[in-house]
Amino acid sequence: FQPLSNQIASRELHGEPMRTTISEYDVNWPPVANVGNTVYVGDPQAGLLVFHPNGETTLLNEASGLVSDHIWSLDTLDGKLYAHIQNGFEVSGVMEFDPATGVSRMLFSTRSKERRTALDQHPIHTMAADPQRHALWVISGEQRPVLFLYDPSHNTAQPRPANLQNVLNRRFPDMPYSYLRVVGDRLLVWGVGVGFEVDPQTETVRTLYDNMERPN
Repeated sequence: FQPLSNQIASRELHGEPMRTTISEYDVNWPPVANVGNTVYVGDPQAGLLVFHPNGETTLLNEASGLVSDHIWSLDTLDGKLYAHIQNGFEVSGVMEFDPATGVSRMLFSTRSKERRTALDQHPIHTMAADPQRHALWVISGEQRPVLFLYDPSHNTAQPRPANLQNVLNRRFPDMPYSYLRVVGDRLLVWGVGVGFEVDPQTETVRTLYDNMERPN
């Protein structure tokens, strides 16, 4: 048995020296997102595999002009594709891809030469699109993670109120928040052994599960 994505992608990825396929057996959970009827599948080493409505597939990578091959998560917002980029422990950021023009750009990353926003030159742990706010939620920070609301249209990043950050850091100290999703007006945040729900309006946090051993 071979997964469908592997069957379709095998010939598209023949140029990758270390990885010859995109497969859900090679990556535990390949990031997937759609813009209209076009489906995008990300890979941490091979870029984006695009499934077009007519059945054709296209591989987008650095060789074809994509900003980065290292796709760790995907989401869509207002007709554009957003990707969390991660390459080892030193390089991370968020990339924007416009399907209408085929142009990609890095919005902010650890390698930004200028600090245009509070997210530039800092590690990015995860991100998720919020259609209601027309913005991206981003978790960033070296030691203590900080929750930001990023507006792509104005290139502004606003940290959430200090009270919410204090609650998160007190209840989940030194926790690497690896995943983030927007569900209605709430945020679901989870990592290794811990998951919680955040209400940005009331600045409250509700623990969903906590399997981490903590000192008394």
